[in-house]
Amino acid sequence: MLRYLPLPALSSNGLWKKIAVPSRLYTGHEVQNQKPLAGARMGIKDIFRLEGTQLTMMNRPWTELHGPDEESAAYTKKLIALGAVIVGKTKMTSFASPEEATDQWIDFHCPVNPRGDRYQSPSSSSTGAGTSLAGYSWLDFSVAGDSAGSGYQSILRMHPYLFRRIVSTLANYPNREFDTVGHFARNLRDLHYIVSHTFENIPQDFSKFPSKILYPLEFYPLKNSKQQDLTEEFVAILEEFLGVKRTPFSFVEEWEKSPPKQAEGLPLLKYTEKNQSAFWALCYDYYHGFDVFRDDYKAKFGKDAFTSSVVRFRWDVGKQVTPKEYDEYLRQLEVFREWFSEKFMRPDSESLSSAILVMPYGEPDPEYRDEPNP
Repeated sequence: MLRYLPLPALSSNGLWKKIAVPSRLYTGHEVQNQKPLAGARMGIKDIFRLEGTQLTMMNRPWTELHGPDEESAAYTKKLIALGAVIVGKTKMTSFASPEEATDQWIDFHCPVNPRGDRYQSPSSSSTGAGTSLAGYSWLDFSVAGDSAGSGYQSILRMHPYLFRRIVSTLANYPNREFDTVGHFARNLRDLHYIVSHTFENIPQDFSKFPSKILYPLEFYPLKNSKQQDLTEEFVAILEEFLGVKRTPFSFVEEWEKSPPKQAEGLPLLKYTEKNQSAFWALCYDYYHGFDVFRDDYKAKFGKDAFTSSVVRFRWDVGKQVTPKEYDEYLRQLEVFREWFSEKFMRPDSESLSSAILVMPYGEPDPEYRDEPNP
């Protein structure tokens, strides 16, 4: 396995680091036939280990405790074996938390969002994955980790295409049940190519398109009239392409009509409000995923490791959850997942899914990186 080393070189003015980018001349068709990602330049989020380089977690105490990694993460090894050219590791928020630029970034500086006036917040823990692909035309792909929507935030702010798995996979930290790998690409053709060669159990062939367009009334119409107009335009194009009209529906009403028996008669909003399954379970993983780090740091330095207020908030929530409660939260999530899959988006051998769900994500408003965060 390859061992990587950091490149100790600066730009001519001494302000910026240089990045070594190998030529594609070394990867002809014969090499690509053997290794489908040969010559594909990509960055990987700093949540993935890369042998010979420093995993920072964007936290100074972490770097004080750990040296360069002696082994790459399983998914990193897979990319390298397929021929991927890892040109660097991309910045993220500390411990992959939901910190926002700039005042919540404590130990490292948030990268620049190249879109718009270049002073918009890039947002999310996958900040570096999104900004690098948006800013460097010579970069082909960017690999992120996602547990609570950081990949979607990058789409909102930097506009790449994303494929994110819906099941836990090969990321290293910190949420074993929630972390997934996400691939960023500039177009759907490239995205399909890398996903088809790196993710197992992803169906490649289908003979039909989904026969339903689901339009949830809990989310529409949007408050922003321009955003709603664009949504209507998109849905109209989708309707014409598929030859079907949208199906307006309500999650709450459908739950009332046929609730899962495990909900014991609770309405949907009461069921989710009572249990808070996803967030509490995520925080449990997030807290205990760093038990060893906290203990080792205190043993070596005689003090607690510094973390941001955002990280501390999630840790404080996570340490209140018992193992029994955690298991129950995961069970509740599975109840909802099975109900949703059976009711709305059943797997289909011909069309992969029985329906397409149209959902909004965020608002298209300016978010300047110098604005204070709550």
